[in-house]
Amino acid sequence: MNVHYCVSGSVESDDPTFLDGVEAELPAPDEVRLANEFTSERTELDDGSERLSARMTFERGLQGKAAAEYLFERVREHDLSQATAHSLRLYRTPEGAVTPSDVRVWYENHPDAQPTDESGEAHVPSNWNPDHHTVREA
Repeated sequence: MNVHYCVSGSVESDDPTFLDGVEAELPAPDEVRLANEFTSERTELDDGSERLSARMTFERGLQGKAAAEYLFERVREHDLSQATAHSLRLYRTPEGAVTPSDVRVWYENHPDAQPTDESGEAHVPSNWNPDHHTVREA
């Protein structure tokens, strides 16, 4: 099972110019390489404000990690306090569809990433929970 870094988030605002600025921090379609997955959508909400949602999964390895951290910082450093609501997360996610067996094997090979239960004991889960693999949030 291969694990990638991913940046996802959404920003809501009633100021289209502000959202234009945030959207400008996202990569242009010609910057997205084949190993990366990128989706972006801008929708109008019932109250007349807009929501910009985006998700980008990066290629494996140190280069992908560095690119994910760079994108996270570019968006985070945009003044998100101007948004009416926002979420931004950098996390690790598996590539493609995975089975419970795939997840268990990955955790067995990465004991430092094993989550702990209420008593502090590490355990090997059979499903991938992105909350256990969040690197940073804003």
